[in-house]
Amino acid sequence: MIRLLLSDLRIWAGALVIAAGAAAVGLVVAARLETALAVRGIEGAAIASIASTVLVLGAVAGSVVLSSVTNLTVALQRRDYALWQLVGVRPASVQGVVLGQLALVGLLGGSAGSRCRVSG
Repeated sequence: MIRLLLSDLRIWAGALVIAAGAAAVGLVVAARLETALAVRGIEGAAIASIASTVLVLGAVAGSVVLSSVTNLTVALQRRDYALWQLVGVRPASVQGVVLGQLALVGLLGGSAGSRCRVSG
């Protein structure tokens, strides 16, 4: 099962890049919110407001793009999944492999994106 999980990971490269980008945006927002807590007054409120706006818009855009790329990747692999079922792999196992690949891509992308340096 682990071999199946890792076999098609190269196809998930687009989702990996998007997950890394989403994590980097989250890191920037977290840094700005931390700055807003350190800066008091109206300046801190302005920084927190801008960071919150970036968070909301980035979450919406990221979820739309990530779901589209994930659906496209699964559609690309649909033939392979059908072949797996022909050789005796149960549909529940195929679903487990797909969810495992998605979780692995999310973890790798999130850890790669959170290793960025935030400056400014």
